[in-house]
Amino acid sequence: VELTIGWSDKVGEDFSYNIGMNLTTIANKVIELDGREYIPGGSVGDNYSTRTMKGYPIGTFWGYEVDGVYKSDKEAMLDPQQQNLKYGGYFRYKDQNNDGKINDKDKVSLGSAIPKVTAGLDFGFNWRNLDFSLSFYGQFGNKILNAKRMNRKTFPDANYDLDFYENCWRPGRLSKEYPSAEAYNNSEIQQANSFFVEDAWYIRIQNIQVGYTFKNLGHKDIIKSLRVYLAAQRPYTLFTYNGFTPEIGGSPIASGIDNSTYPMQAIYTCGLKLNF
Repeated sequence: VELTIGWSDKVGEDFSYNIGMNLTTIANKVIELDGREYIPGGSVGDNYSTRTMKGYPIGTFWGYEVDGVYKSDKEAMLDPQQQNLKYGGYFRYKDQNNDGKINDKDKVSLGSAIPKVTAGLDFGFNWRNLDFSLSFYGQFGNKILNAKRMNRKTFPDANYDLDFYENCWRPGRLSKEYPSAEAYNNSEIQQANSFFVEDAWYIRIQNIQVGYTFKNLGHKDIIKSLRVYLAAQRPYTLFTYNGFTPEIGGSPIASGIDNSTYPMQAIYTCGLKLNF
């Protein structure tokens, strides 16, 4: 579903403006798989991280739901739930079917890389010889698998990101959400789960431009007008994802897996436009 709205007006002799907005919603669901239970997709480490499965969006992230972090080895050992590793600083995975043990049957949908909503907003005005335009773009409701955070098994000397360093579980500073540095390096942790699947929403300044037109130059037979302008493309993007960029592509069944994708560059321009 797509909705586009726009309007413009002139106020007096010197001022005019225009505003435009577009909004798109996307609904994606697999209807049939020709008898298969699911199609495995993107593989990170030794585990498939996405599934294309009837009733879910194509390439849905699939893994364990984190149900907290063990405060200590004692708490882990006293927990009757069975899972491969249980120590202080390790994740406690949620037992989805309540059978007392964690296995592949407890993996669930963790969201989709397909945004539920994309939107844009444009605004501009002209006041006498001055002109200004600004446009925003954003997407909401989608997820990213932060495989950049999961690469320490392959690259054990890789850096921890600042967010993890500041918030990870430590004996003197416990965390209910972040594992310890030791646990973080274990394959039981480095797989698709709700810690590594993050929100991918963002709002970006797509373009911004300001200009001034000189019309009375005293050389009308040669130069009718001169416009000076400053412009920027993608100068700022607001997001909460713990990676370089929330714009991650991929194949339909393995989209949104970030293996340290480099962000799109910002472009700044200063220009002159002569009208002869």
